[in-house]
Amino acid sequence: MPSMDPTTRCRISSFLVGVLTPEVVEEICVDSDAAREFEKTLRPVYHTLCDVVRELESELLDRKKITMKLQDFRQQQKELLAQAEQRLEVNDTQRHH
Repeated sequence: MPSMDPTTRCRISSFLVGVLTPEVVEEICVDSDAAREFEKTLRPVYHTLCDVVRELESELLDRKKITMKLQDFRQQQKELLAQAEQRLEVNDTQRHH
């Protein structure tokens, strides 16, 4: 369960490096047309980030469920081991008498 595929990471980082430059920020602050165009560029990135967050939340939930199952399994195995050790002790004691 990878947290994020390399393509998605690349898309996000390339946006931050290639599109969101100081010049662009300055331009969108003074030009409303540029701000609207930037919003059109930003919208897919926003949706990508929302998708990534949903995937990460789902992955985290899955990992928590798996952790709980593993903890339950471990506890059951400990109990079974204790029972087996107890049976061995009883068998050893009965054999020596």
